[in-house]
Amino acid sequence: MFRILFILCIGMVLGFLLRKLPYIHEVDKTARYTIALLLFVFGIGIGSNHDLLHHIGLVGWQAFVIALLGMMGSFWAAYLFHTLIEKKEERDER
Repeated sequence: MFRILFILCIGMVLGFLLRKLPYIHEVDKTARYTIALLLFVFGIGIGSNHDLLHHIGLVGWQAFVIALLGMMGSFWAAYLFHTLIEKKEERDER
Protein backbone atom coordinates (compact mmCIF):
# COMPACT_ATOMS: atom_id res chain seq x y z
CA MET A 1 0.00 0.00 0.00
CA PHE A 2 2.71 2.47 0.96
CA ARG A 3 4.72 1.47 -2.10
CA ILE A 4 1.79 2.46 -4.32
CA LEU A 5 1.37 5.80 -2.54
CA PHE A 6 5.12 6.40 -2.76
CA ILE A 7 5.09 5.75 -6.50
CA LEU A 8 2.10 8.09 -6.85
CA CYS A 9 3.94 10.83 -4.95
CA ILE A 10 7.04 10.40 -7.11
CA GLY A 11 4.88 10.77 -10.20
CA MET A 12 3.28 13.91 -8.81
CA VAL A 13 6.67 15.46 -8.07
CA LEU A 14 7.97 14.55 -11.53
CA GLY A 15 4.83 15.94 -13.14
CA PHE A 16 5.27 19.17 -11.21
CA LEU A 17 8.93 19.48 -12.14
CA LEU A 18 8.36 18.63 -15.81
CA ARG A 19 5.13 20.59 -16.28
CA LYS A 20 6.75 23.18 -18.56
CA LEU A 21 7.85 20.63 -21.14
CA PRO A 22 5.52 20.78 -24.15
CA TYR A 23 5.04 17.02 -24.53
CA ILE A 24 4.32 16.25 -20.86
CA HIS A 25 0.64 17.13 -21.33
CA GLU A 26 0.31 14.24 -23.78
CA VAL A 27 0.36 11.92 -20.74
CA ASP A 28 -3.19 13.05 -19.94
CA LYS A 29 -4.40 11.66 -23.25
CA THR A 30 -2.89 8.23 -22.65
CA ALA A 31 -3.96 7.96 -19.00
CA ARG A 32 -7.54 6.94 -19.88
CA TYR A 33 -6.35 4.06 -22.07
CA THR A 34 -3.78 2.95 -19.52
CA ILE A 35 -6.40 2.85 -16.75
CA ALA A 36 -8.79 0.91 -19.00
CA LEU A 37 -6.05 -1.61 -19.74
CA LEU A 38 -5.21 -1.96 -16.03
CA LEU A 39 -8.88 -2.53 -15.18
CA PHE A 40 -9.14 -5.15 -17.94
CA VAL A 41 -6.08 -7.01 -16.63
CA PHE A 42 -7.41 -6.70 -13.09
CA GLY A 43 -10.71 -8.22 -14.25
CA ILE A 44 -8.86 -11.14 -15.83
CA GLY A 45 -7.05 -11.70 -12.54
CA ILE A 46 -10.31 -11.67 -10.59
CA GLY A 47 -12.03 -13.96 -13.08
CA SER A 48 -9.24 -16.52 -12.90
CA ASN A 49 -9.18 -16.62 -9.08
CA HIS A 50 -11.38 -19.59 -8.06
CA ASP A 51 -11.28 -18.76 -4.33
CA LEU A 52 -12.42 -15.21 -4.94
CA LEU A 53 -15.25 -16.33 -7.20
CA HIS A 54 -16.29 -18.92 -4.63
CA HIS A 55 -16.54 -16.22 -1.93
CA ILE A 56 -17.80 -13.43 -4.20
CA GLY A 57 -20.86 -12.82 -2.03
CA LEU A 58 -18.82 -12.05 1.08
CA VAL A 59 -16.13 -10.15 -0.79
CA GLY A 60 -18.71 -8.22 -2.80
CA TRP A 61 -20.60 -7.22 0.33
CA GLN A 62 -17.40 -6.06 2.04
CA ALA A 63 -16.37 -4.11 -1.06
CA PHE A 64 -19.81 -2.48 -1.20
CA VAL A 65 -19.61 -1.40 2.44
CA ILE A 66 -16.07 -0.05 2.03
CA ALA A 67 -17.04 1.86 -1.13
CA LEU A 68 -20.15 3.27 0.54
CA LEU A 69 -18.21 4.43 3.59
CA GLY A 70 -15.54 5.93 1.35
CA MET A 71 -18.16 7.87 -0.60
CA MET A 72 -19.82 9.07 2.60
CA GLY A 73 -16.46 10.25 3.92
CA SER A 74 -15.72 12.05 0.66
CA PHE A 75 -19.11 13.77 0.65
CA TRP A 76 -18.67 14.80 4.28
CA ALA A 77 -15.18 16.19 3.60
CA ALA A 78 -16.45 18.10 0.53
CA TYR A 79 -19.33 19.55 2.56
CA LEU A 80 -16.95 20.56 5.35
CA PHE A 81 -14.53 22.14 2.86
CA HIS A 82 -17.39 23.96 1.12
CA THR A 83 -18.65 25.28 4.48
CA LEU A 84 -15.19 26.49 5.46
CA ILE A 85 -14.74 28.25 2.11
CA GLU A 86 -18.12 29.99 2.44
CA LYS A 87 -17.28 31.18 5.96
CA LYS A 88 -13.93 32.51 4.76
CA GLU A 89 -15.58 34.34 1.86
CA GLU A 90 -18.14 35.88 4.25
CA ARG A 91 -15.32 37.11 6.51
CA ASP A 92 -13.43 38.52 3.52
CA GLU A 93 -16.52 40.43 2.33
CA ARG A 94 -16.86 42.27 5.67
